Amino acid sequence: MPERTISLFDSAPAAPCPAPFNMAGYVLNHAADLGDKPAVIVVGGARPSVLGYADLRAAVLGTATGLLQAGFAPGDRVLLRLGNSLDMPLAYLGCIAAGLVPVLTSASVRAAEVST
Repeated sequence: MPERTISLFDSAPAAPCPAPFNMAGYVLNHAADLGDKPAVIVVGGARPSVLGYADLRAAVLGTATGLLQAGFAPGDRVLLRLGNSLDMPLAYLGCIAAGLVPVLTSASVRAAEVST
């Protein structure tokens, strides 16, 4: 019986990100070309939540605009305490698109723990 490869391991270092690098811009770069192709799928509940690239782009840029209109300024840190839903990637990428610094925490972190 021929030998089977179960996994591959690449020990070479990853190529560095280009400078400057914006993750939101990278993720959304081809959104116009990919349209309705699934970009984010959150599994859980009765059925998965699916968001296509065009809708993801609109939601991320809308979130970024909303954050800036709410008074956040580029460079501000934004604490994200969200569960397993589409809100998390939208808020995360929205922060980055707006030049904000997203700080991810567990949804179980209490307000008293955050304020200390």
